[in-house]
Amino acid sequence: MVIFNNDSCNTLVSLDVDPKSAEFNNRQSSPEEEYVETHIRLPVDEYCYWDEEEEQQLYLPLNSRVDHYLKGVPQLMDSRDELLASPPVSFSKNSTEKVLYVSQGEAAHCTSAQSDVLVSDKATTCHIVAFRSETEGIDALSSLTHIDGTAYENCIRGMVDEHIAHHQESSKEEKKSELSPSSSMINLDVHVMGGFDDADSTSLEISAWFMALLARIAQEQSHIMKITLKTCAITSLNDNGFECPIGRGLGIDTRSGDVFLAKVEEEAAGPQVTLRSVRLFAESEAKCLSVIHSSRSDTVKILPFTFKSFGHIDKLLKLPDRVLLQYTSTSPHVEEPDFCSCIRSSLKYLRDKNCNDIFGPHVNQTLIYRRSGNSNQWSIAK
Repeated sequence: MVIFNNDSCNTLVSLDVDPKSAEFNNRQSSPEEEYVETHIRLPVDEYCYWDEEEEQQLYLPLNSRVDHYLKGVPQLMDSRDELLASPPVSFSKNSTEKVLYVSQGEAAHCTSAQSDVLVSDKATTCHIVAFRSETEGIDALSSLTHIDGTAYENCIRGMVDEHIAHHQESSKEEKKSELSPSSSMINLDVHVMGGFDDADSTSLEISAWFMALLARIAQEQSHIMKITLKTCAITSLNDNGFECPIGRGLGIDTRSGDVFLAKVEEEAAGPQVTLRSVRLFAESEAKCLSVIHSSRSDTVKILPFTFKSFGHIDKLLKLPDRVLLQYTSTSPHVEEPDFCSCIRSSLKYLRDKNCNDIFGPHVNQTLIYRRSGNSNQWSIAK
């Protein structure tokens, strides 16, 4: 029997085999380094001495670890140190900020009028990515996603496309026929955090994939968009030296664009948290990020999906925590204390609920929730 790992890289775990080995996979770098120039821009800081804009492009290695190479980029190390130096900001149902929480496998877009903070947490090998775009005279758009593997290229591209569409549509509303590359380029800031030096190099695989994808997108959209990598705390850059992640949650202030470490209590995580987590166990032909919020509609939408119980759920639920961890996590030794309780809640939901009762007899009814005033409480939309 196999199940999808939580916080996994498309990993399947069988209950018929021993838990995976924790032997460390040490990858040696090639003595002859090769690099490729990208269209990803680096942030400008007070120590920057470059005069030519072209020299502020990021280079990426072709035959060595991307996280090790990025340690030599001063601007990125400065922003990484600033991010990881402060303790996580905690959000609860009583927080004054309007919080929009994004679970693993989800994505969300919003303006500052809709939410004050976009946030996700509980990442170990997973990576959390935040985008924020601006053009002159148009409201900034912020986005955030929590990815567990490398199967999301179309989804990440779709998120970038959402930023382009937001500014083009807003520009038309301002009676501008089209964006002018010379005066109205979209400035897209990117922040990515997650992973650590895990034994199976799951984190490194996601880091390398994401940076390569970002480079391709930056090149393809260079006629309309300037992409700047503002913050990068990935794999070894997010490791405390003992094979454990420093940052597990990332939030972005939708008004200022500042990012910070974050942690969210379940009461502030929005509607149907357990149902949303069950999607990770659902059968699907292709993995796809579920977009729960857009700037066009200030509601949280839970798109319908099919799920069903499987025969060994009761066996899983009877396992002690230390064994359950081995079968449901890519990083069992660094999970948070409530990991197993969350997994058990998801498995019980999967066992006891019927998707037809939730999403209709044909599993085609979207659940829509609206925020109650300026609070972090949500109610079903009428």
